[in-house]
Amino acid sequence: MGRRQKVLVGTDAMTDLARSLRRSRAAAGLTLRGLATKSGYAHSTLSMAESGSRLPSWEVVEAFVQACGDDPATWRDRWEVAATGTPGVESAEHKRRTRKKLVRAGGVLVTAALGIATGLLWPRADQPAPPGVQLADGQDPYRNGCGQDQVQIDSRPLSWPGGTSYGSLVMFHSSKCHASWGYVYGPNSSEWTVHIQAHRDSDRATVAAELSAAISRPNSWGDALLSNTGCVYIEAYITKGGVDGPPTATNCYREDGTVIHAR
Repeated sequence: MGRRQKVLVGTDAMTDLARSLRRSRAAAGLTLRGLATKSGYAHSTLSMAESGSRLPSWEVVEAFVQACGDDPATWRDRWEVAATGTPGVESAEHKRRTRKKLVRAGGVLVTAALGIATGLLWPRADQPAPPGVQLADGQDPYRNGCGQDQVQIDSRPLSWPGGTSYGSLVMFHSSKCHASWGYVYGPNSSEWTVHIQAHRDSDRATVAAELSAAISRPNSWGDALLSNTGCVYIEAYITKGGVDGPPTATNCYREDGTVIHAR
């Protein structure tokens, strides 16, 4: 008979996260050792994650809930609240991020570089749109308030060069902004680049982002394309050591969520 777990009685965000992790594992019918086998993390690491005594890293939580059959996208804000007290705010050890944005429409390619420096807030999913701003192709969806009503439309596995699992590509859509964009769940480092491209079929518009970070929280997102003038699909791949990983792509979705082209 296994040792009985300590009852969690706190009401703080970290305790609530631990309690939710326990419920997720119970719903999946997994023991901690079974979860360790599926997630690739040690039994002791997973036990600590659901003990409520220490905040687990996002990578541990992501692997934990994926092994339980849950979508990590629905857990991200919960972990951020436990880590910082606010969803979407960058924690102290994750301060710098570099984005190279490529926007192509009608055969014209425009390149811009954007550095997010120390001290700036990470875009929040519930961040309101700046007054008087109407979203345009190639804009950051979170800095323009599109995360307030974001809905996950599609999700695809994403691999490293060589084929091992890196994470997943998710396509988000905002009805308020009439736009869709790509979000990649996975680690960041200056040693590799995450490529996220949004394509619109009707006019062959493309918005592409090349993202790498020396010190960064996990996960990356691309810029948005308006989806009220045609269906949009998302592509992503990883480059490491000069080698491109296999690309993955979502279906092409129209504004109402209808699949136009299956990929």
